[in-house]
Amino acid sequence: MYYNATREAGTDLAGFATLTRKLNVYAPADMVLRGVATSLTRSQDRTRTEYILNFSICGTLWFFTSHVTDLDPTILNALPKAPRRECYDSGYADVTQSCIYSYLSLPVAGGHLIGRSSGYAHGFDFGLADASSPVKGKIDPGSFEPRWSTSRCHIDYYPPKLRASILALVEGDNGCGQLVSDVVGTASGTWTALDQRANTQREDLHIALARHWSDRDLRVISVGWLADIPGLPGGRYVFTPTQAGRNPDFTQVTPGKVACFDNLQVSATQGSVDPVPAIYASMTTGPVERLRIAGAPGSCSTNPVMPTQFQTFERRNTTG
Repeated sequence: MYYNATREAGTDLAGFATLTRKLNVYAPADMVLRGVATSLTRSQDRTRTEYILNFSICGTLWFFTSHVTDLDPTILNALPKAPRRECYDSGYADVTQSCIYSYLSLPVAGGHLIGRSSGYAHGFDFGLADASSPVKGKIDPGSFEPRWSTSRCHIDYYPPKLRASILALVEGDNGCGQLVSDVVGTASGTWTALDQRANTQREDLHIALARHWSDRDLRVISVGWLADIPGLPGGRYVFTPTQAGRNPDFTQVTPGKVACFDNLQVSATQGSVDPVPAIYASMTTGPVERLRIAGAPGSCSTNPVMPTQFQTFERRNTTG
């Protein structure tokens, strides 16, 4: 779950730009630190590091938080002692090196200050996973990292009074958000770039046609900045679905149909998207489902036709 901090432009001590206010991040329960991943960015003679931390709570429950800096010294000092330590080039243009510290066993008490949100991102991530099984409805969970394929709403695990107070602060009317939109045989859900199933962690390569994360009545076409779709820049394209015709719900887009979406609200794009294109999509089903998608100028017609230039995405149908 993403927790946004107040927008507050500034500069950290190393000279890197910050976007949001830095907030304290506390352990939500008694737990044990098991692994830490770092993202190290270098610019000339400066460096900055963000951390992802994974903790076991009890049974099959795991907690993670990310976009964290200023780690508690006890946690920071445990990293060089990790039984397994490995570093590699990240493959991202803005992150020069990533390191993973595994098989840690450091108890952390509930309420303990873990660190602070980095300020480089929207705020910080704060989530829960149940390793006993994938989240219900997820197509091909094996193609995703465990913290995505086994996610749960962490708010549901707090005592009732605390749960109610947190939910009162959550944006929209959809509670913890929409964990899964996958529906076999329809366009609804997550789609990976062709032959990139092993790289689902590279979010910018992929797309999702999903229920909106915070508003039950909205739908969103989320396009990664590296998705390379003709006529369709990366970003979020939001609309209210109709029962028939243009802007259908994604569950109504089935094989043999061409869907068209227009009059879209746009955000999180790289640069200006003006005019906003109409978006066309069609799909096939089978052991591997495929989705064709493209953008084109203008509005949707009564009988939309797929543009000649499009990009194809896929997902493995493991539902049997």
